[in-house]
Amino acid sequence: MRLRTPAIVLALLLLCGAAVAVGWSAGARRDDFETVARRATPAVVALYSDFGSARRDQPVGAGFVTREGFVIASARAIETAPYLEARLASGQRVRATVLGRDDGSDLAALRLETDAPPKALEWGSTTRPGRSVLVVGAGRGMSPPLVSAVVASGARRVNDSRIGLVQIDRPLGRGHWGAPVLDPQGEVIAVVVARPSEVAFAEGSAFALSAAAARPIVARLIDEASDGR
Repeated sequence: MRLRTPAIVLALLLLCGAAVAVGWSAGARRDDFETVARRATPAVVALYSDFGSARRDQPVGAGFVTREGFVIASARAIETAPYLEARLASGQRVRATVLGRDDGSDLAALRLETDAPPKALEWGSTTRPGRSVLVVGAGRGMSPPLVSAVVASGARRVNDSRIGLVQIDRPLGRGHWGAPVLDPQGEVIAVVVARPSEVAFAEGSAFALSAAAARPIVARLIDEASDGR
């Protein structure tokens, strides 16, 4: 019995240590996402289809500012409006002109009519299944709705226009269309889009276009707008 006691004590210590490590790891993730939310929120805007009516209307969707100074949004959310009203995190409301839209990918590029654009977000890359992410959307109030989620399936092909579609394990409403999907480093790894008609309804989940698929589409929209096409 004396010979087994040290082994039992050692096993208990190892189990306790593992439990502490798991608890610390979970706490660290919470802290990471709190930091990400605090840093990312200034780059996310709420979009309204009727200019001047933001105080009483629900946002049609969200958008976020890229390093180039443009806003990325959902084409389906903004519909055919030539311009919208954007509410910044500061509460300021400015006009947002639609530069271009790509209905196949459900992405649109907008320009904020302001001399002081908000802080921008950086693009990331990895969208592997099981990765924890944070989605920052747009709501009625000044505090954006935050959703902590997990990537349920990696980038996959739906059709020629939907290469790089990612599934997220949380349902997301219209206020999250166009919202950035952020990794623990605060980089945009995907953009939330409306559910494609080609994809069967999946209860309790949402879809986003991976950064790898979204970036070239956004670049094309901006280039075409710059060329006046």
